[in-house]
Amino acid sequence: GEIDTIMTAIGQAAGCTLKEMAEMRDMLHRLRGNLGRPGTGDG
Repeated sequence: GEIDTIMTAIGQAAGCTLKEMAEMRDMLHRLRGNLGRPGTGDG
């Protein structure tokens, strides 16, 4: 998807490994999921 393309470009620029990229992407998806669920813990 679009995010994968962006994350890949960022990863290549930063010199990240594929494993680091996957972890970063997972973290982003989790963050987006949390933002998509209002009312669940305002940190």
